Amino acid sequence: MSGRLFAVGAGPGDPEFLTLKAVRILRQAGTIAVPRGRSDGTSLALGIIGGAVDLAGKNIIEIHFPMVRDIGAEALKPAAGRILEILRKGEDVAFVTLGDPTLYSTFFRLREAISLLDPLVPVEIVPGVTSVTAAAARAGLRLALSGEKLAVLPAFRRDELKDILERFETVCLMKAGSSFQEIKKILEEAGLAQNAVCVSRTGLPGEFVKPVADVTEDELDYFSTIIVTGSGKRSARSHGGDVQ
Repeated sequence: MSGRLFAVGAGPGDPEFLTLKAVRILRQAGTIAVPRGRSDGTSLALGIIGGAVDLAGKNIIEIHFPMVRDIGAEALKPAAGRILEILRKGEDVAFVTLGDPTLYSTFFRLREAISLLDPLVPVEIVPGVTSVTAAAARAGLRLALSGEKLAVLPAFRRDELKDILERFETVCLMKAGSSFQEIKKILEEAGLAQNAVCVSRTGLPGEFVKPVADVTEDELDYFSTIIVTGSGKRSARSHGGDVQ
């Protein structure tokens, strides 16, 4: 009988964002797999769960996911094979991803690679706190009320941003560090720069919340989210929370 593959959302950074179910599964699983952005780096996800779960005695598998926009399943077949060997022994494996496994996560690439080897592996997804909702909470912002539209997109899709700002009341741009200056210019041209907040490294050391107008490019890193409110041809409104 095959073990079960769990996809566990760790949230954006603070170990206290882990759900009770996530903690239970991580405690029970003998093997924990985590993504790593650099081949010679450390896993941020591993550091997060280590703040909530005792990892002593766990079999830890670190999987290198190159920082590219679209990694194919073929590139992950070696890692998929290692996990499948453990599952075929009847042991469970918990794969930990930042935020939520269903939103801009590495998990579904890995799942695809495993399915190419064995399409019958049982999978359970454990949702986690997203960086979008955590950033909005940290900034004291509402994302949407009844009838309002919310757009969430990766910051490199900035060529579509002007049109999206016209059609959605709130817009969230994820991983905005490398695109910050272009995004700021578009917001200024749309008259929405004063309605935009940047939340960087939510739940991690070095976290800050600032109006976009006050952010310098050298402050930003990969884990930066820009939230634009008062778009969608609405009248501009205040941010609804303190910005520090």
